Parts: sequence; structure tokens; C-alpha cells
Amino acid sequence: RLAGAGLPRIEAASFVRADTVPQMAGAEEVVAAIERRGGTEYSGLALNEQGYERLAGAGLDRANFTLAATESFSRRNANQSREEAQSAAQRVLERSQLPVTITISVAFGCPFEGRVEPGVVAGIAERFAAAEIVLADTIGVATPRQVRGLVERHHVDPAGIEAIAFGAVVPERGKPNLAREVVFEAGLPASIEAQTVSSYCITGLRTATIIADAIARGRISAGIAGGVEWLSGADPATFKEPTTGLTMGEHMEITRKKWEIPRTRQDEVALASHRNAIAAADKLAAEIVPLEGIVRDSGPRADTSLEKLATLKPAFGADGTITAGNASPVTDGASAVLLMSEERVKKEGREALAFIEAMDYAALHPDEGLLMAPAIAVPRLLARAGLKLADIDLLEIHEAFAAQVLANVAAWERGWKGTPTGRVDWSRVNVNGSSVAVGHPWSATGGRILTTAANELARRDGRYALISICAAGAMAGAFLLARA
Repeated sequence: RLAGAGLPRIEAASFVRADTVPQMAGAEEVVAAIERRGGTEYSGLALNEQGYERLAGAGLDRANFTLAATESFSRRNANQSREEAQSAAQRVLERSQLPVTITISVAFGCPFEGRVEPGVVAGIAERFAAAEIVLADTIGVATPRQVRGLVERHHVDPAGIEAIAFGAVVPERGKPNLAREVVFEAGLPASIEAQTVSSYCITGLRTATIIADAIARGRISAGIAGGVEWLSGADPATFKEPTTGLTMGEHMEITRKKWEIPRTRQDEVALASHRNAIAAADKLAAEIVPLEGIVRDSGPRADTSLEKLATLKPAFGADGTITAGNASPVTDGASAVLLMSEERVKKEGREALAFIEAMDYAALHPDEGLLMAPAIAVPRLLARAGLKLADIDLLEIHEAFAAQVLANVAAWERGWKGTPTGRVDWSRVNVNGSSVAVGHPWSATGGRILTTAANELARRDGRYALISICAAGAMAGAFLLARA
């Protein structure tokens, strides 16, 4: 009855006991009604491959599926269940021609004690036409591994780490100060002080600022900054701006119209992101701490093209131009950056990839453009440093949307909120791809971009790298990295 009631969106959940999972009670009627009506969005629980196939072929505008691989509730067999679920999902997605989000969940439990523990392994990927499957541990497992991997890879004595700042927009339940729990779960010394912050998409820059400021003031000589995001477990309200009730995409469509950003140019920026990320796959893999067998980013697509991107439907209104192809996928992920004082670097015989030369943050009213605060932060940062864009070797612009990148650049060049920066040399922009291709786990994006920019600047022996990240709440952060 709900599916046939003319609703623009359907969200459904099916709750079943482990011994009745295959029965999928009541789902057949829901699927049949959706097939009859079509033209809507479905979010729900499909417990077997047949359910996927019927939903994927039901004429939907969009589908958000969850496949619960709950055939086995023991840790011994969980990987097998997850692999079976992944294979089933992949078979369906290869035949699907609509934007799809797919989540795979595997419950870990103790059947011998007659109870199920709340541990979940979840993976989510959002792409166009068909989707890859990306698996990751819950943030409670992934984050300590990633921090520990950073320490071990760079042969850092944990006793020399004095502070950790970590961020999360969607916090892990039961861990209000996630950063402190990371210290314990990663097996680091209990003497490390830790704090957790949240500032939407610039959270990763905020944590780096906290550690960098502490180093600059002489309070500490080494610390770790990072962020983690579990967006597959986020409440839907997380994706709407509290003050306006609009999603980030809806806001960007408003800005896109104001700045007259054409669809073709958006698709060109998106294609460049994928091509650059594919070309840089080996370099980017070197920055990744392997997790659950994943050693590379799975988001970048070698098979995409302007022709394929042009076929995608608008995601935020029939008259829009933003699609699943020229927007960043919402993903899970974590990142961490090791920061040290110059004195500490020399003492330990290390070579710094780059120095944080300057940083800036800005904000404006959402009515002026939710993702347009870089129009303030970047010109102001350049002015303080006495530089023009022409002086910058690498320009890393976070790609929430290709339209946002283009609007930010237009604002810089025209001097909308500051001194005109000069023309952007696109050959220096996101040379290893960025969020449209790699994904955007909000709090982790800042650390990812800092790491990639610093590594590339060192490889090129360049002078400056400029980082610009827009954020919900109509905020932005900008960093200037420099080599000695």
C-alpha cells in the first residue's frame, strides 16, 4: 500500500531472526508494488540475490540496497558470508543501469551463548550505472589499525607521540571522545593526550591545525592528526543542512545556477579526476594502510568517459546538472597524518615531506552559497603569504561536486570575496585525482588531501602546494604547504 501511494521516496526495513533470514517475510509484496509503480526511490533491506534482481529491474530512479550476509553468525565463517554477499551484489550491479548505493553487512556473534554481539563489518560504495563494492571494518576497528599502521610504517617510537587529535562527524556509538579510545585500541602509550573534533568536511584540517598549533607554541614536538567517517551508518538527517533543510547537492544546484556552471564542464572535471587517479594508482596505493585485503582505492573508474557521464540523470531535480558521475560518492574511510617540529625531524634524522607554511579558515551565510567559503579563505591565505596562484606548484581542491570546484575557481579569479588570485592553471589541479574519484569520507578527506599533496610536492621537489576544502555549514579551510 505504501509503495503504491505515490510517495516520492520509500524507506523500508525488515527485522528478522537469524533462523528466519531466508524467509524475507512481507518483502515480496513490497517489491511487486514497486515494480507496478516504478519511478521512485527505494531504500530497504534485500536479503538475497533474487530480491536484488527484482528491485534492480523495477524501473526505479534510484535504489539503496542492504544485503545482510547473516547465513553464519560465527567469526570463523563471517568472511565467507561476506564474500558470498559481495559476489551476489556484484552480479546484480553488473546488470543494473540506475544509480545504486549498496551496503553489505555481516553480523558477528556468539551462537553458543545464544546472543548476537553488535559488531558489524559494513561496506558502501556509490557509483553510476553499476557500482564497485568496498568493504571496511567499523571505525572502532579500522581507525586503530590505520593509526598503528602510520606509526609502524614510519618507524616512530610511540613513546615520542605526545598528542592525538581525531575527528568524526558521525561518531562511533559509545565513544564520545573517539581519539582517546584510538590511543588505547592502537596500543599506544596512555600518556598521549587526545581530543575529538567535528567540523564537517574540514574536520581533517581542523585536527591538523590543533596539532600544528601545539607544535608551533612548543607544547609538543610530535603528534598525529586524523579523521574517520562511518557515513554508511549515518542518520539520513546528517546529510541535510540544519538551518535550511536542504541537502548539500540541492544547495550546490542553487549555486551552480547562480554561477552559470555548464554540465559539460562539470563532466570534464569529473573525468579528469578519474583519469588522474587511475594514472596515480600506484602512488596512491603507497599511502594506504591495507585493510580487509583492500590495498587500493576502488572508486576511480578507468572505463568512464564524457559520453557515459552525459547519459546520467540529474540527482537533485529534473532541471539540474549535478549527477552521480560529477559528484563525490559518500564513503567510509579514515586517514592520519604525522606532524613533527623541525627540530624533532632533524634530531631523528628524518626528512619532512613539507612544512605547513600557513592556514586559514572562513565562513559565510549559506544563502551566499553553502560551499563558497573558499572564495574567502584562499585569497586571504595567498595575500598573507604574499603569493599569487601562479606561484603555486600544486593546487588541491576538494571535489564535493565538480560544480563546486568550478564555482570556487570562478570566485577566486573574479575576486568575488577578495583580491583576484589570477588564473588557475588546470594542469596543476588535483593531479592525482580527488574526491569525485576517490570518495569523500568527510572527516578523513582533509588528512587524505594533506598526505597526497605533501607526497606529490616532495616527488616534484616543488615549492608550494595549496589545499582548499569547502564544508557544510558554509565554511572552508585552506592550507599552504611549502618545501624548504
